[in-house]
Amino acid sequence: MSHSTLAYNLNVLPKDKSALVVVYCRSGRRAAMGEQILRDNGYTNVWHLEGDIKGWQASDLPLVSKN
Repeated sequence: MSHSTLAYNLNVLPKDKSALVVVYCRSGRRAAMGEQILRDNGYTNVWHLEGDIKGWQASDLPLVSKN
């Protein structure tokens, strides 16, 4: 979900605000904004994926696409 719609879609996230939530994007800027939105809304176990998707791909880790 994009950071721009996150605040309007918190209802699809776990109701338990201590549940693990991991955020990421391509390079990190948008994920950082999403992380702040979650924290501002009471989520306490929010982690930003180190390296984001670029780092994940550079590490040759598997990716799964919706398509």
